[in-house]
Amino acid sequence: IYAYEVEMAIYDVVWEGNRFFDGYRAFEKVHKASSSITTATFTGLQTDSKVKLRIRAQSYSGFGEWNELVVSTLPPLSKQVDALPLPRKWLQVDVADLVPLHVLEVG
Repeated sequence: IYAYEVEMAIYDVVWEGNRFFDGYRAFEKVHKASSSITTATFTGLQTDSKVKLRIRAQSYSGFGEWNELVVSTLPPLSKQVDALPLPRKWLQVDVADLVPLHVLEVG
């Protein structure tokens, strides 16, 4: 294996002229690199959506079969509310209660 090729199809739901489109767009090549490159970053993704990725290896005898993976992107960040403070007595733990005591008599 001397190269990898990655294609991506974005899930889309839109009104196009006189019809409604709900599905994956056509695959587009987003990455092709040597086998020594093991990570890639894809930009332009929208939050709270799905994309379909497919990858295949290339060797001197040609391309391999596509392997597909459906990935969901993260939902949009929401306002996070600070957690309610817990009373200190709830947070105090005696480690001696958690660790069993082993006594070994020698001699």
